[in-house]
Amino acid sequence: MAHDFALMLAVHDAVRRDLIRFVTLLGGTSPVGVEQAAAVANQWQLVVGRVAEHERIEDDVLWPAAREVVPVADQEPLDRMARQHRQLTRVLEVVSARFATGAVAQGGARRADLADAIEGSAVMADAHFAFEERNVLPLLDRWLPAEQWARFVSAQRDPAGPLRDPVALR
Repeated sequence: MAHDFALMLAVHDAVRRDLIRFVTLLGGTSPVGVEQAAAVANQWQLVVGRVAEHERIEDDVLWPAAREVVPVADQEPLDRMARQHRQLTRVLEVVSARFATGAVAQGGARRADLADAIEGSAVMADAHFAFEERNVLPLLDRWLPAEQWARFVSAQRDPAGPLRDPVALR
Protein backbone atom coordinates (compact mmCIF):
# COMPACT_ATOMS: atom_id res chain seq x y z
CA MET A 1 0.00 0.00 0.00
CA ALA A 2 2.97 2.31 0.65
CA HIS A 3 1.54 4.53 3.35
CA ASP A 4 3.37 7.79 3.98
CA PHE A 5 4.73 7.40 7.51
CA ALA A 6 6.51 10.78 7.50
CA LEU A 7 4.18 12.30 10.09
CA MET A 8 4.49 9.33 12.45
CA LEU A 9 8.26 9.33 12.11
CA ALA A 10 8.42 13.11 12.64
CA VAL A 11 6.45 12.79 15.90
CA HIS A 12 8.71 9.97 17.08
CA ASP A 13 11.85 11.94 16.18
CA ALA A 14 10.55 15.10 17.89
CA VAL A 15 9.82 13.22 21.12
CA ARG A 16 13.22 11.52 21.03
CA ARG A 17 14.92 14.89 20.49
CA ASP A 18 12.92 16.68 23.19
CA LEU A 19 13.60 14.01 25.81
CA ILE A 20 17.33 14.16 25.10
CA ARG A 21 17.22 17.95 25.39
CA PHE A 22 15.69 17.61 28.85
CA VAL A 23 18.43 15.19 29.87
CA THR A 24 21.12 17.52 28.54
CA LEU A 25 19.69 20.57 30.30
CA LEU A 26 18.93 18.94 33.63
CA GLY A 27 21.94 16.66 33.73
CA GLY A 28 24.30 19.60 33.56
CA THR A 29 25.73 21.55 36.45
CA SER A 30 24.56 25.03 35.46
CA PRO A 31 22.18 26.54 37.99
CA VAL A 32 18.55 26.78 36.97
CA GLY A 33 16.64 29.76 38.33
CA VAL A 34 13.03 29.71 39.47
CA GLU A 35 11.68 31.21 36.22
CA GLN A 36 13.72 28.86 34.05
CA ALA A 37 12.66 25.89 36.21
CA ALA A 38 9.01 26.85 35.71
CA ALA A 39 9.56 27.16 31.95
CA VAL A 40 11.26 23.74 31.84
CA ALA A 41 8.43 22.17 33.85
CA ASN A 42 5.85 23.76 31.53
CA GLN A 43 7.72 22.46 28.49
CA TRP A 44 7.79 19.00 30.07
CA GLN A 45 4.00 19.09 30.47
CA LEU A 46 3.66 20.16 26.83
CA VAL A 47 5.84 17.29 25.58
CA VAL A 48 4.17 14.71 27.83
CA GLY A 49 0.75 15.98 26.75
CA ARG A 50 1.71 15.61 23.11
CA VAL A 51 2.97 12.08 23.68
CA ALA A 52 -0.22 11.16 25.56
CA GLU A 53 -2.43 12.61 22.83
CA HIS A 54 -0.44 10.88 20.06
CA GLU A 55 -0.69 7.55 21.87
CA ARG A 56 -4.41 8.11 22.62
CA ILE A 57 -5.15 8.71 18.95
CA GLU A 58 -3.20 5.59 18.05
CA ASP A 59 -5.14 3.61 20.67
CA ASP A 60 -8.53 5.04 19.66
CA VAL A 61 -8.18 5.27 15.88
CA LEU A 62 -5.23 3.35 14.48
CA TRP A 63 -4.85 0.16 16.49
CA PRO A 64 -8.54 -0.86 16.44
CA ALA A 65 -8.52 -0.42 12.66
CA ALA A 66 -5.30 -2.45 12.42
CA ARG A 67 -6.73 -5.25 14.56
CA GLU A 68 -9.67 -5.54 12.17
CA VAL A 69 -7.44 -6.20 9.16
CA VAL A 70 -4.18 -7.71 10.42
CA PRO A 71 -4.53 -11.50 10.64
CA VAL A 72 -4.76 -12.71 14.25
CA ALA A 73 -1.61 -14.80 13.76
CA ASP A 74 0.32 -11.58 12.97
CA GLN A 75 -1.00 -9.42 15.84
CA GLU A 76 1.67 -10.15 18.49
CA PRO A 77 3.54 -6.93 17.64
CA LEU A 78 0.31 -4.99 18.25
CA ASP A 79 -0.05 -6.66 21.65
CA ARG A 80 3.55 -5.91 22.59
CA MET A 81 3.18 -2.32 21.46
CA ALA A 82 0.04 -1.87 23.59
CA ARG A 83 2.01 -3.07 26.62
CA GLN A 84 4.80 -0.63 25.76
CA HIS A 85 2.27 2.22 25.56
CA ARG A 86 1.11 1.48 29.10
CA GLN A 87 4.69 1.21 30.40
CA LEU A 88 5.75 4.46 28.74
CA THR A 89 2.70 6.25 30.13
CA ARG A 90 3.54 5.09 33.66
CA VAL A 91 7.18 6.15 33.36
CA LEU A 92 6.24 9.60 32.04
CA GLU A 93 3.78 9.98 34.94
CA VAL A 94 6.58 9.19 37.42
CA VAL A 95 8.84 11.79 35.82
CA SER A 96 6.00 14.34 35.86
CA ALA A 97 5.54 13.72 39.58
CA ARG A 98 9.26 14.39 40.12
CA PHE A 99 8.94 17.65 38.20
CA ALA A 100 6.08 18.62 40.51
CA THR A 101 8.41 18.40 43.54
CA GLY A 102 10.47 21.34 42.28
CA ALA A 103 13.54 19.18 41.64
CA VAL A 104 14.64 21.35 38.71
CA ALA A 105 15.28 24.47 40.80
CA GLN A 106 16.51 22.56 43.84
CA GLY A 107 19.48 21.17 41.97
CA GLY A 108 21.90 18.67 43.41
CA ALA A 109 20.90 15.05 43.83
CA ARG A 110 17.20 15.71 43.25
CA ARG A 111 17.87 17.33 39.88
CA ALA A 112 20.32 14.55 38.98
CA ASP A 113 17.68 11.95 39.90
CA LEU A 114 15.18 13.77 37.69
CA ALA A 115 17.65 13.82 34.80
CA ASP A 116 18.27 10.09 35.29
CA ALA A 117 14.52 9.40 35.27
CA ILE A 118 14.11 11.42 32.07
CA GLU A 119 17.01 9.54 30.52
CA GLY A 120 15.28 6.28 31.40
CA SER A 121 12.07 7.52 29.80
CA ALA A 122 14.04 8.57 26.71
CA VAL A 123 15.55 5.10 26.40
CA MET A 124 12.12 3.51 26.84
CA ALA A 125 10.49 5.86 24.31
CA ASP A 126 13.27 5.20 21.79
CA ALA A 127 12.94 1.43 22.19
CA HIS A 128 9.16 1.68 21.84
CA PHE A 129 9.33 3.88 18.74
CA ALA A 130 12.01 1.66 17.18
CA PHE A 131 9.89 -1.44 17.81
CA GLU A 132 6.85 0.27 16.31
CA GLU A 133 8.81 1.47 13.28
CA ARG A 134 10.46 -1.93 12.63
CA ASN A 135 7.59 -4.26 13.43
CA VAL A 136 4.26 -2.45 13.38
CA LEU A 137 4.53 0.05 10.52
CA PRO A 138 5.30 -2.76 8.05
CA LEU A 139 2.10 -4.54 9.22
CA LEU A 140 0.14 -1.35 8.65
CA ASP A 141 1.70 -0.88 5.26
CA ARG A 142 0.74 -4.39 4.28
CA TRP A 143 -2.76 -4.65 5.74
CA LEU A 144 -4.27 -1.28 6.64
CA PRO A 145 -6.45 0.34 3.94
CA ALA A 146 -5.35 3.81 2.82
CA GLU A 147 -8.55 5.42 4.09
CA GLN A 148 -7.89 4.11 7.61
CA TRP A 149 -4.36 5.50 7.56
CA ALA A 150 -5.71 8.83 6.29
CA ARG A 151 -8.19 8.87 9.19
CA PHE A 152 -5.33 8.51 11.67
CA VAL A 153 -3.27 11.25 9.99
CA SER A 154 -6.31 13.53 10.01
CA ALA A 155 -6.83 12.91 13.74
CA GLN A 156 -3.16 13.77 14.39
CA ARG A 157 -3.55 17.03 12.49
CA ASP A 158 -6.84 17.97 14.13
CA PRO A 159 -6.68 21.43 15.78
CA ALA A 160 -7.12 19.69 19.15
CA GLY A 161 -4.58 16.96 18.30
CA PRO A 162 -0.91 16.66 19.25
CA LEU A 163 0.31 18.68 16.28
CA ARG A 164 -1.79 21.76 17.12
CA ASP A 165 1.34 23.81 17.79
CA PRO A 166 4.28 23.10 15.51
CA VAL A 167 6.79 24.14 18.19
CA ALA A 168 6.92 20.48 19.23
CA LEU A 169 8.47 19.58 15.89
CA ARG A 170 11.19 22.25 15.74
